[in-house]
Amino acid sequence: MPRCEDCREAGAQPCQGDLVLCQRCSDKRFPPSGSESEAVCKDVIINDLLCFTVNKMDTLPFDIITKLCTETYMDEEIESAKRLVFDTCKPDERYIKRKGGDKSTANMEDIQRVLHSTAPPSLPTFVSATLHLPAVSLEHVDISVCMQELQIMRQEMKLIRDCSIDSVRVQTELVALRKEIWELKNRPSSAPPAPSSSAPPAPSSSAPPAPSSSAPPAPSTSAPPVVSTSAPPAASTLAWPKESYADAVSDTCPSETIPKSLHAGLPGRQVERAPTTKSSQASRRRGYSSDSRALARPQSTSAGGHSDLDSEGFRLVQRKKKRSRAVVGTAVSSSLSAVKSRPAEIFVTRLEPDTLTQDVERYLTDNLSQKCAVSCSKLTTKYDGYSSFRVSVDYNALSEVLSPSFWPCGILVRRFHSRRRSSTS
Repeated sequence: MPRCEDCREAGAQPCQGDLVLCQRCSDKRFPPSGSESEAVCKDVIINDLLCFTVNKMDTLPFDIITKLCTETYMDEEIESAKRLVFDTCKPDERYIKRKGGDKSTANMEDIQRVLHSTAPPSLPTFVSATLHLPAVSLEHVDISVCMQELQIMRQEMKLIRDCSIDSVRVQTELVALRKEIWELKNRPSSAPPAPSSSAPPAPSSSAPPAPSSSAPPAPSTSAPPVVSTSAPPAASTLAWPKESYADAVSDTCPSETIPKSLHAGLPGRQVERAPTTKSSQASRRRGYSSDSRALARPQSTSAGGHSDLDSEGFRLVQRKKKRSRAVVGTAVSSSLSAVKSRPAEIFVTRLEPDTLTQDVERYLTDNLSQKCAVSCSKLTTKYDGYSSFRVSVDYNALSEVLSPSFWPCGILVRRFHSRRRSSTS
């Protein structure tokens, strides 16, 4: 007799899809439709992760479901869903608590394995209350969120339309206003009104003649005087006399601040010296009267007798000539020789406490690229944990000695500056 393909029991019969199954395996794979199958399980459990997994485990591969769930849900939610599946489905395998970095992936594999091994009628109904589901296709799009976004877009479009309508209205009013202004500017001006017939009559021939430019007109009681139409006097007769800067400041400035050459240009005007106050004396002490002293000095004249003062009585300050810069010789000569320069002093510290002056001198002599005189003296330090030295070398070797690569690591080197002696009064 044929055996069942699932449980390998005898008494199997052909069923759907050319399968040979027993009655129990056939009912498990292809549950009968009717009220009995609907009433097998009436439990409804709210869980977003299990709702998504049960609805998609027949259409999507395992790895895709695992990847979507691990990216959407936290580790605690996956662990709680696994515990719920094991409590409701009661599989034969033992519950294993996963650990490690990929425990969420292992828990999702356990959940899908248990759900696939459980008969569909025995599975509870998992539903989602918050619609916190991974978006796989258009079937899983949150419609409520889409409706909210659509409503917001409609409101924004309405605001944009209202603003555009207002801008068009303002533009229309602006064009009309410009047109009115243009019409007002181009409107022809009205002619002046004609003289009225009630104007006073012209003066008779018996009226006195027009006054000459030399004598003022005589007053007349019979008719108003005739206004002369002669040209106004020349500008030269009305112009104010030109006054120099020295004349203008002579009334306010003290006499000591005016050059002697300006006193000659003030005939008939006595220049008085302003009284000296304490504030002016203090300003002179602070150096604020340097300009007045410069003005009070006698003005020099050139060789030809021409003064170097301008029309206002001031001398133009000329920039002094720059001094030529000194040079230092570099040639080698046997007949002439320069004096030896003062040796450069450097400060060396952070050495071992037992370091001697001979050690420092020997290190400098061995490592310098050129031979030079080296002297060293040990200094008194504040603490006993290190030692410091005062080293004298030639100026030619100063740049090499102050190089960081010349000294061992950790040693501090800088120029030596001696203390200045306090000057006694």
